[in-house]
Amino acid sequence: MTKLSRPMVLVLALAAAIGLAGVPSAVRAEAGLSFEGVWARAASEGHTSAVYMHIANEGGRDAVFVAAAADVAELVEIHETTIEVYMEDGRFQQVMRMQQIPQLVVPAGGRVELRPGGLHIMLIGLTRDLEEGDSFSLTLYTEDGQEHVIHVPVTVGVGMDDHDHHDHHHDAAGHDEHHDDHHEH
Repeated sequence: MTKLSRPMVLVLALAAAIGLAGVPSAVRAEAGLSFEGVWARAASEGHTSAVYMHIANEGGRDAVFVAAAADVAELVEIHETTIEVYMEDGRFQQVMRMQQIPQLVVPAGGRVELRPGGLHIMLIGLTRDLEEGDSFSLTLYTEDGQEHVIHVPVTVGVGMDDHDHHDHHHDAAGHDEHHDDHHEH
């Protein structure tokens, strides 16, 4: 049996304690994150676009994203789409609103889908054209200070919320609104 020096024993004990203690658990949780199916919608300079993906959290703690940044937009926000349905003049009316949310939680052991018509990362005031085949980097920030840089390919996209089939407006706060008319059958 090899005899270890007292300093070596202390180093090994400290390393074991750090590995088992709660201090680095955020690092382990962050290391358990994966970003799959990432893409952004093609759009022209000055307009808006959005980033979509699946985020999986294999870690033991919730991952809480609180901010995002990309050099292709003046402003990058975490958004969700809500749909309000109401009756007007005997017809169903639908208003789809995209609004900023303060955080995006990916539960421990869970997945969250960012998709057209749902949660997404909004790119506001594009600083250049995003053309199919382009790519850029998106940085997501968690509440514990972790940064995740994600490669984002640009495509024309296929999804539930095809902007070509909706009237596209901004509300007073500058957020997007889509209006659809649906007749009662």
